[in-house]
Amino acid sequence: MHPGVIARDDEADLAMLGPMPAMLSGMIDQTTAELLALEVEREAEPFAHTLLERRAEAFAELPGGAAGDVARGAARRLARKQISLLRELPEMIATLAASLEDATHPPALRLMQAGALAYLVDPRDLLPDDLPGGYGFVDDAIVLRAMVVSVPQLYTPDPARMMRERRVLDFHGLCIPRELVPALVRSVRGSTTMVQTLGALPPALLEASLRELLDDPLRRIRTETSEEEHGGWGVQPATWFRIDDGVVEALGGDDWLIRLDRESGVALVGDELQRH
Repeated sequence: MHPGVIARDDEADLAMLGPMPAMLSGMIDQTTAELLALEVEREAEPFAHTLLERRAEAFAELPGGAAGDVARGAARRLARKQISLLRELPEMIATLAASLEDATHPPALRLMQAGALAYLVDPRDLLPDDLPGGYGFVDDAIVLRAMVVSVPQLYTPDPARMMRERRVLDFHGLCIPRELVPALVRSVRGSTTMVQTLGALPPALLEASLRELLDDPLRRIRTETSEEEHGGWGVQPATWFRIDDGVVEALGGDDWLIRLDRESGVALVGDELQRH
């Protein structure tokens, strides 16, 4: 993920960040508009087609395999729910952007938030944003929702909301091609590790890194962090985060289960995601 510390010897003044730089603000507005433009029924077919292309192995055990009618129907059903969840992101983005401008939050925490926004607006991240049907926004959704779970006090202290976010993360994980999973897991875990480990650095240095990232969100900033996990600022280390392989199974009717392992899964029953 993008956030990190720029190696430099001088220290910047601890000035307030002020309004979000125009470049990042404009990119956030553009991404938000693209998400709001997604229409579930219109995008379902191209999303489903991409899902079957990128995760064919997840549908292989259905009658007829990944190329069969059952798999195509399942993919369309799952795609509609995926798209409806993507349409929730603009509200989350607005909350994150507002929190980022709160200078009372520790600089390392705001650096983590800025990194999530930088990932969001990067059109060429792990899943390119222009993939059909909004498919390319699924990795962005995972990054943002993982932050909600990792920093609950900034978003909601409601345990039920946190449990829902965990289910949604598992559901989104179905869409991530297996070859991309290690990089995405490292990104999510690394962002929380960064917050835990950078607190000992001079705040001025962190503020300087933050300003540079906000001024140029597509710039890859070199990070210097430890893998060691610590506690601090209410950030929950994301060692909990993983993306399982996920296998699609029929539950009957138009309900479907994403089997994560032998003992657990996430079921789409009606319009609700349930822990199975």
